[in-house]
Amino acid sequence: MLIKKFLPLIIAAVAFPFLMKAQVTTSSMGGVIRGSDSEPLAGATITATHIPTGTVYRVISRNAGQYDINNMTPGGPYNIVSSFVGYDDEKQDEIFLSLGEKGRYDFLLARKAANLTEVVISGRRAAAQAKGGTETNIGRDKIQNMPTVSR
Repeated sequence: MLIKKFLPLIIAAVAFPFLMKAQVTTSSMGGVIRGSDSEPLAGATITATHIPTGTVYRVISRNAGQYDINNMTPGGPYNIVSSFVGYDDEKQDEIFLSLGEKGRYDFLLARKAANLTEVVISGRRAAAQAKGGTETNIGRDKIQNMPTVSR
């Protein structure tokens, strides 16, 4: 009797994760961006372009050089470009993603000699602006005649 009562619950608990997996309609990708010295590059830009639709996915790598792009259209082809200041861009073409799966695509960027131009940032304090809105000047005698809680 007890088995008949709990058997449907046990079957549902076992089958539920498989049913949820069937509901996934997207793909994802991730990986690690490293420099030529094999050190992870935090702040690298990863751009994935779905060629048939022109959809562009862009993310920045985390502290350990890791990146993740979720909710991508399954299939492909995708072109993936990884870039970072002071390094040559690396490109991977003709990438295809399977439905519900996470593809792993790592990048190893080579250093490049680059002359960065000087950037000058300057600023000055903004002039005091006139206050807008309604203003009222109240004299001492009017303040004395106004109702308050403490008087």
